[in-house]
Amino acid sequence: LDHKMRLPFEKEFAVLNQTISSAFLEIQKIRDRCAFGWVQLTDLAVSI
Repeated sequence: LDHKMRLPFEKEFAVLNQTISSAFLEIQKIRDRCAFGWVQLTDLAVSI
């Protein structure tokens, strides 16, 4: 990527990465509380 585009891209990616990590942790908590250990993350996630 061009240097001028790289910095804004990295900032946006950092925000996106934090959001995804937060969502992943919440889904993992739900899964850990589930009585069925075989439940997959794809079973709990909604596609947009």
